[in-house]
Order: sequence, then structure tokens, then C-alpha cells
Amino acid sequence: MKKRILSVLCVIVMLVASFSGVVCASDGSENTKMTEREEEAKEEAYKQLSIYRETLSPDNDFYYPDFDNLEIADPFIIYIADQDTQDEIYYFPVYDQKTNKVIYVINAFSVDQRTDFICEFSLAYNSVLDKCAYINDPDDVIAYRLGYSVFFETSNAIYDDAGKNTALSSSCSDKESLFINMSFDEKKTAVQDRINNMAPFSTPELSAEEMLYAKMQGYLTLYNPQYQYGYGMCWACAVATTCNYINSTSITGFNVCNAMGIGYNSGGTILDEKDALSYYGVVYNCMRYTNTSGGISPITYSCIKNNIDNYCPVILNGSSSGSNHAVTLRGYNGNSNASYNLMYFDSSYSNILAAQKNCTYNNFYFESQGSIYYFMSTLSKYW
Repeated sequence: MKKRILSVLCVIVMLVASFSGVVCASDGSENTKMTEREEEAKEEAYKQLSIYRETLSPDNDFYYPDFDNLEIADPFIIYIADQDTQDEIYYFPVYDQKTNKVIYVINAFSVDQRTDFICEFSLAYNSVLDKCAYINDPDDVIAYRLGYSVFFETSNAIYDDAGKNTALSSSCSDKESLFINMSFDEKKTAVQDRINNMAPFSTPELSAEEMLYAKMQGYLTLYNPQYQYGYGMCWACAVATTCNYINSTSITGFNVCNAMGIGYNSGGTILDEKDALSYYGVVYNCMRYTNTSGGISPITYSCIKNNIDNYCPVILNGSSSGSNHAVTLRGYNGNSNASYNLMYFDSSYSNILAAQKNCTYNNFYFESQGSIYYFMSTLSKYW
């Protein structure tokens, strides 16, 4: 009789747990239940890990001698505090079950919310995830982005993405300030709400007539434009966005960095952009430079128009107090004296509405995340 009562109680506990959205971890603690999309992403991550296990050679940077000990933890997202929505990308720590040490992070993302997931392996965030003891207690860790910086927070501390204990800056947007001033539990709730309501942009397919109309208006409707997801790979995203428009592909900034052997946060030069375009079969040989910080453009307005009119985006590199940033010029409006007469795509933002921006050609600078970047160099198809 006692056994029957205990069995009934166990069933009741399991039902309550399932309806309340939590599951019991092996150590008895409660973990937030994954969404259906997270489950789908994790399944794809397992497939990719299996492929790596079978194909990687010892001289590869991602080779691990004890592949059989590796396991994939539940994912986290990097909450973008300055945005109301963000792209669907999940980060899966891959760890050694013997040591609980994080070996990789698998980034799983989709071009559209209802397509299959694409997975990329990364060595980013290993140190900070170990510092936060993510594998032992993933529900005690949240990650978020403020401006260009990514932070990891536990109930006891805040770390930068290198695992160093840090304090949050007071210089931020209103939305970021609201998030910073939340309690840890309130932040966790905000992150979980974002996970439950992912709403990435889906690029609409245009008819031939619509594409012709867009061209006549002086702008290109980009196909699968790519975002940085908090990494310093603006150059790679500009390359990927350009290739995707020209070739109707789904290349990501991660793909470009991996193909060129360049780290996601290492940055790239105009020569790297040129080589990466060539790698994907896009020949852009027209490189222009300026050595001044403002007051001049490396490219003429008529040249921009010529490239856009021939269905070729232009990669524009800018400089701001020692830091550089790349964007994709996608259109123009009117003559060279018109206000806000250049249209560009900025991969540092998290959604298409924020990423599609304008600037005035005669000012010779563009804006990104509150900073001014003076025109430094351009890479284009046509002179």
C-alpha cells in the first residue's frame, strides 16, 4: 500500500513539474524546460558534433582527443537589451563529462524561424562559461549584450566575455538602463520571455516586377542579410550579405570567418573582404582608400549609383577613434545633394528594421550604435 501511495505521489510530482514548465536535473535542482525550437536546435547540434567526431583530424583546431566524453548542455541566448526582439540563435556549450570543462560552443541559428538550423562551432565564451560554472547550474547564468559588449551574470557576480569580474557601465541606452537596474531574477524572467517569443526577420521573396521597381528607386532589397550576434565580425557579415544578394545563398558571418581562418572577434581588412568574396565566387577588384578622417570619400557618388544600378552592393569601411566598422551600401536616393541619400545595412543591429539605415553622402560618415564612422575605404565591383 505504501509503495502504491509513493508511486502515485511520484506521478503527481512529475505532472506538476511538466505543467509548470520545469524539469528536474540529475542533482535534484530545477531547470527551465527547453522550448520546441531549442529541442530542434539541440538535435541538429548533436548531428554536427557527430560529424566532427568522425571527420576531424588531430591537426584541426577543433579536434579533441576524448570526443567520446563530450556532451551538449542546454542552450543559452545572448539577450540584446536594446532591442524588443532578436534573431533566433542558441548557444550550446559542449563539455567534457569527466571534468565539466567547456570545450566548444555550438551556435545554432536559422535564416528563417521555420527553417532547419545551421550550426557553427566556436571557441568563444569557453572561459567565462567555466567561470560561471554553467555546466553545474545553467539556470543560475544569463548572458546579455550591452552595446558591443557581452556579459555573463550569475546570482553572485557579473563577468565580461573573457571571464573577468566586472561592473556594468552607466553609459547606455534607456532600454539597457532599465535592464541593468533589474534584479537578477527579473533579468532571468526577461531572458526567458525573449526565448519564448523569438521573432527573427524573414526576408520576403520579391517578384521580378518588385525587384525592377526597387532598382528603379535606387535601392537593393537584400537577400538573407547577416548579423554579427555580438561578435566583432562586421567585415565577414558585409561579405556574407553581399554574396547572398548576388548568389541567392545563405552564407553567414561565421561561415566567412571559418573559411578565411579568422577568429570571430579578430576583425578583418579590406584585403580579407576581397579574398573572402573571391572564395565564394564574387569578384570585387575595385578597392579605394582615403587617409583622412572626414571631409572626403574614397568613392564617388556616381560610382555608388553605377554599382547599385548593376545589382552590386558596395562594402563600406569606416573608422572611429581607432576602431573600424564595415557596412553594406545597398542604395541611394536622388542626387548628391539630397538629404540621407545613401542607404546601408549595418550588421551590428539585431533585426532588419534597426539594421537598415541612412546617411548623407556629403558628410562622409555613417552612424552605428551611437558612434560616427568616417568613410575609410570601399570595395566594389565597378569603378
